Amino acid sequence: MAVLWHQTSAEYRALCYQAFNIARERLEEALAHPSDRPRAVIIDVDETVLDNALYDGYLVLNPEQYPEDFYRWLRNGPPRLIPGAADFLAAVDRAGVAIFYLTNRRTVTAEDTLRQLSVLGLPQLGPDRLLLRTGQGRSKETRRASVGATNDIVLFVGDDLNDFSDHFQGDSIEARKSAVDEHRSDFGRRFVLLPNAVGGSWEKVLYHDNDLHLVELKDHFRKHYLEAFSPAPNAPE
Repeated sequence: MAVLWHQTSAEYRALCYQAFNIARERLEEALAHPSDRPRAVIIDVDETVLDNALYDGYLVLNPEQYPEDFYRWLRNGPPRLIPGAADFLAAVDRAGVAIFYLTNRRTVTAEDTLRQLSVLGLPQLGPDRLLLRTGQGRSKETRRASVGATNDIVLFVGDDLNDFSDHFQGDSIEARKSAVDEHRSDFGRRFVLLPNAVGGSWEKVLYHDNDLHLVELKDHFRKHYLEAFSPAPNAPE
């Protein structure tokens, strides 16, 4: 249902536009104040700039997926933009603000990723602006810090809490929610979050950070965490 919502819902589209409208407002506010360092925006790629809904649809129809399927998608799938992303990035570019595309795609995908972004006409592309995952861990903190060492980062844009800070890398549902509560004043200000009900860190927590490929195992964990109303046995109808 989440993939269908992503592909067909006008509400999803509206939420994306809303997020990028907020991002543009925050950018303008930041530029109204002087800074002694070059300004930069850090933005995630998948489900923030690039829309992988066609690949997600493939996974629904072919649940026993394999890692190489994603690489086939990168090479052969038609790249699509998240609504509002192109206009926002064009505004950042016009303002003279540096754009860093921060993604956990692996370095082997560099050529395909740059090609996808280039086909869509996005600005400021190059190996120095595409920050790919180089190790086994999913943390983006080192790459964020490298940008922050020489730039004034005015905005983070992503579809996952880990696009903003490792502070959100809790190992439980409760820890992640608590971290969000602690940083509630940052959302819509320094952090702009795009909607993504299809997958991400929230789902990995359900599976205890294991990459599960068996549909039966995923279904077990999903039902385990699902909360539902239970009417009393003799409750009046």
